[in-house]
Amino acid sequence: MHILGDDSIVHLIVESEALRAQIVAAVERAGGRTQMHSRLREFLAHDRDCLPGCLVVEVPAGRAAGLESLWNAKPATPMIVVSASEDVETAVEVMRQGAFDCFDLPLAEEENFLLAIAAAMHCHADNRLRAQRHAELRSRVESLTPREREVMSLVIEGTLNKIIASQLGLSRRTVETHRTNVMAKMRATSVVQLINMSLILEEAETYRSRTAPVWRRNASGSAMKNSVSA
Repeated sequence: MHILGDDSIVHLIVESEALRAQIVAAVERAGGRTQMHSRLREFLAHDRDCLPGCLVVEVPAGRAAGLESLWNAKPATPMIVVSASEDVETAVEVMRQGAFDCFDLPLAEEENFLLAIAAAMHCHADNRLRAQRHAELRSRVESLTPREREVMSLVIEGTLNKIIASQLGLSRRTVETHRTNVMAKMRATSVVQLINMSLILEEAETYRSRTAPVWRRNASGSAMKNSVSA
């Protein structure tokens, strides 16, 4: 069952040698590859921008608090937690904090585990593309002059040129020039497209301000970090 590709990595922080061997064998059978990390600090120092991936962490009973450094890590990486089946408190806590999924030990549901990894990989890849799109749109906005930004804000509110001219104390011709510049710099072919760009950036900033990643499942059963599509 090759559901994973070698263009992404499953990062492992797993203390149990037997569990580590089981996960590595399962991932390799599914066509994926793994990378071991001895501790959280080592993982966080790793260059996680090079390839999409996910993190699998073994969490001993009552030690969910030890993952605190991961919740605020940027860029966010989807995390799958494995913990003792009787440790309900840990499972609830890691899911509340933003884990992608949680599995009981012993790890008996290998197929579901691999499907969760595949979903996390897909989610991470989508988010990387989305982040690139957001960065590109932010760069376009930053290229606008302060006056062009004022005009853009009024344009996306549906304000007519003559009203914009009156509010900003400009001539109608000057407003038209600023508006043309805004459309060119934002690479928008219509006001509707400009509005869509503004909404994308607005919601992207909302989720960037979150202190921890929040993942949601879509209709197909895969999951994605809450953010608007660019």
